Amino acid sequence: MIIENPEIEAIKKYLKEHKISYLTLSEKSGIPIGSLRNIFSGISKNPRLDTIQAILRALDLPEQRIDATLATTYLTLEEEEIIETFRSLTSERDKTLFLLFVRNMQPASFAKKYKKPDETHRA
Repeated sequence: MIIENPEIEAIKKYLKEHKISYLTLSEKSGIPIGSLRNIFSGISKNPRLDTIQAILRALDLPEQRIDATLATTYLTLEEEEIIETFRSLTSERDKTLFLLFVRNMQPASFAKKYKKPDETHRA
C-alpha cells in the first residue's frame, strides 16, 4: 500500500525542480539510497523524524518550517522503541505498569498532558 504524504511530496518536488538525484541526496544525508527510494515511493509509511530532518539538512531546507508538522506525523527512534515495547507486552497488568513507568520518566509537561482524569494532586 502506498501512502501519500504532503511533506514527502514537497521534498520530492524540490528534488525534481533542483535536479537532485536520490544518489546525491544519499551521499549528502548519509541515508541509504534504498531507504530514500522507499520513503519517496510511499513504501515507508512512517519514516523516522530524524531521517526526515537529515534529508532537510542535506538539502539546506529550513527544518523549523515543518518541524511542528513532522513532530505530529513522524516518530523518533525512542518513540518507536517505546511503542514496540508496549506492543510486545501480553498482560494488561504489564501494560499498565509500563505506562506508569513511562509517565513517571517524562518531564512534567508530558505527565500533565497524559495524566488520567482520576489522578489528582493532594496538598
